[in-house]
Amino acid sequence: MHMRAIADEGYSLVELMVAIVIFLLVVMAFSSFLTVFVFNQKSIEKYRKAQEVLESEVSFLKTLSLEDIDGNVLKDPRYGYAETVCDGFNRQRCGDGYEFALFKAYGNNTCLQLCCDTDYLSPYLKRLHAYVLWKDVDGKVRSLDVLFFVGEEL
Repeated sequence: MHMRAIADEGYSLVELMVAIVIFLLVVMAFSSFLTVFVFNQKSIEKYRKAQEVLESEVSFLKTLSLEDIDGNVLKDPRYGYAETVCDGFNRQRCGDGYEFALFKAYGNNTCLQLCCDTDYLSPYLKRLHAYVLWKDVDGKVRSLDVLFFVGEEL
């Protein structure tokens, strides 16, 4: 009888297991990176929406006359403001000198708070402080604000 040498063809079980473990480590690292990327993208999208809301409201309020920037006038249904706080959001402190605060809801996750000082320095200039509050993807309330003035030329 004659013995034939058996050739070592293919991979051993140990080599195959090591390759699978390395592959799974790469997949897990990539998936965690992808999860963080998606989370950040959603957060950035909410921030951009808040910026758009703030810019839109400031632009709108700057088109109003001084007489229209009044608590009673702004509560008119045409403008959408109300004295009640949006659900799930706390009132921001307006500060000294502001006569009233009004709120406008933008869906369930975004709220605008407008603080008005109707007698700022002169009867021809009104100070407004607008806050946009939104719930971020982690459930925390974030805010963005702008202080601006509305006045008439003398």
